[in-house]
Amino acid sequence: MLGSMVVVSKSSFTQRARIEENLFKVKYTGQTLPSDLVLLLNTSWKITEEVSNGSFSDNLEGWHTNGEAKVVAPSGTETAVRGGSMIKLGNEDTRNLLSENFLTQTIPESQAPFLGFWYQVYTAENLPGFDDPCFVVTINQVNAFQADCQQLPSATDIEGERYTFSDWQWQTIDLKSAHQPNLTITFYAGNTGDTQANSFVFIDGVTTNLALQSAQNTLKLITSETSTNIGYQYQTAEGSTPKIATTPLELPLVDLPIMNQGVTFSYWLAAKPNIRMNTQLIIDATPPSTITDLQLTHNYDQSLTLSWTAPEGANEYKLQASSSLESLVAQNQEQLQVLSGDTYEDLPGIGLPIPHRAGHLESIDLTPNALGTLNSSWYLAVLSRDAAGNNSLISNVVEVQ
Repeated sequence: MLGSMVVVSKSSFTQRARIEENLFKVKYTGQTLPSDLVLLLNTSWKITEEVSNGSFSDNLEGWHTNGEAKVVAPSGTETAVRGGSMIKLGNEDTRNLLSENFLTQTIPESQAPFLGFWYQVYTAENLPGFDDPCFVVTINQVNAFQADCQQLPSATDIEGERYTFSDWQWQTIDLKSAHQPNLTITFYAGNTGDTQANSFVFIDGVTTNLALQSAQNTLKLITSETSTNIGYQYQTAEGSTPKIATTPLELPLVDLPIMNQGVTFSYWLAAKPNIRMNTQLIIDATPPSTITDLQLTHNYDQSLTLSWTAPEGANEYKLQASSSLESLVAQNQEQLQVLSGDTYEDLPGIGLPIPHRAGHLESIDLTPNALGTLNSSWYLAVLSRDAAGNNSLISNVVEVQ
């Protein structure tokens, strides 16, 4: 039986951790889907596995490495998500910088909409500001994700040194704007700022065989010829009954009776009922938390600094600027993301940070060049967006005069 995943996951980490453990219950056979039956997300993105050896069961086959990068078996507190091999990037002994340890793979002519992976961070660092970040993922040499090594919840002794470590965490990266057409995925792990206290990361389950989306999307089953008979089935609280339809078949995700723990969506050609594909479906209808502590600081060089606490579930930030306070307030009430009138979402000279773990202090600098774009009196707010495409409400509003 073949397997794939369409994942629409909860934004909350607690909910997501509980749900995401279902993702790897589907076993992969290494076979490809029949060419005459294709599952699409939102009518355009084909769901396939493009990563070679993402579970590291074939050692480092398909990957290029530098520095300290090796496949290891679980031991002690180090437990692989899928029960087998995992990659260890960095280690306890070699005091390498983050840029010196990397794992990379290039996918020619990629069509994957998303990349997903599990990671677990270990660190002996206890000084604020160091090893921040200690783990970075780039897509075509552009930073797409990073994690710091501060305030990790658990601790253990390794070779006489105290290490804190995180739980296994699932991360999804949106690839839809990254194709050039080749896709180069690179993982970095190690020390930042000094080489006195090591940090390293375990990685497992790297895959493109998923799509993380909100409920406002559709699944579409297509075949090489229209009006082909197909079957599909999914579990509900009342049971599961096979259904027969003809292609092309569109199923709005919002209409599917998806339960919180997710369900398996099966589909097949009616002429070949013994070859069935399985997809794990989990709906994400929960936006990230709203930022409530946005602050504005005036600097001596006439620039400004915006700062706020990273919310739960954020995958990216959007800066909202308007000459009208009423526009921002109306947007907040109606949860709109495009403002009318004298408004800006991208100001020159501003680089929005990649969201850190919830609770981390985020900040951006507004240069005189950026400030000159706007009128003399205007208002700023920040919103966050999760990997599924759900937007938070805008933050509290600050005024610039």
